[in-house]
Amino acid sequence: MRMGVADVRERRNWKMVDWEDFNKRLKEKMSELELPKEIEIEAEFWKVLEGLDKAVEEVVKRKARANPSHPVHKEFRRMRQTMLTEIKKAKADTWVAYLTDADERKMVEGGPTDGGRLWIPELWLADKRGVKKLVRDYPGKAKICWDTFFPLLPVESCIPKTAKYPEGSMGVQNTHR
Repeated sequence: MRMGVADVRERRNWKMVDWEDFNKRLKEKMSELELPKEIEIEAEFWKVLEGLDKAVEEVVKRKARANPSHPVHKEFRRMRQTMLTEIKKAKADTWVAYLTDADERKMVEGGPTDGGRLWIPELWLADKRGVKKLVRDYPGKAKICWDTFFPLLPVESCIPKTAKYPEGSMGVQNTHR
């Protein structure tokens, strides 16, 4: 199966930011803006907002360096995107199957429940030959969910064996208090 990789925004290394310097520079940029005492019309609001956005963006670009691109990160993003696509496809297929089989009785009376507790609906499982079988018991449904969301590791990694890992960063500043 081949999946396209989603656009990935540039990530910033917020832990390495010198927050005193960042705030000082942001205050300087904000003081350079010509802000009105009161915003009276919508057009003025959008103009002020655009100026504020540009000021913040410029300080962020200068003071919060981007995380280096690394093969592990690319592989993780690719696998995450593949998993999300598969989940969306499974949800859509389940809804289509449910709505295809829906009739008045099913919609009014509802399906089986477990007295308000979580309930996993019946699942269809296709074997290697494509023959489908209905799984109704909880151990069988749990195995399907486990195999779907926790697949085996690949035999061979997409990351080349010659990949060079960056040196560890020293002096990481804790941003949580």
